Amino acid sequence: MQSQSRVGLCGKAVCVRICSRVCYCPVGLELSYRRLRAQRIRREQRQARLQAVVEQLEANVLRAAGPFKKFQLHLAWERQQKGKEVVCAQQQ
Repeated sequence: MQSQSRVGLCGKAVCVRICSRVCYCPVGLELSYRRLRAQRIRREQRQARLQAVVEQLEANVLRAAGPFKKFQLHLAWERQQKGKEVVCAQQQ
C-alpha cells in the first residue's frame, strides 16, 4: 500500500511514531491503521485462545463429574447417606 512517492507532512516517507498531525498525514494514517489492524488481530487471537481454554475446561468437567443433573443427584444421595449416618450415631 505504501509507495516510494508518498511523503508525510514532516517530509519523511515512513512514520515511526504517531504525531498530533496524523489526521492530515497519509503516511501517519497508514501507520495508525496498521497498528489498529494489528491490535484487532491480537484481540481476536486472544479471544480464540480463551474460547479454546473454556471449551477444554468444560469438556474436562463433563468427563470428570458427568452431566450436571447426574452430579446433583449424586450430591443429594450423599447428603441422604450422611443424614442416615448421623441419625444412626445419635441413636447409639
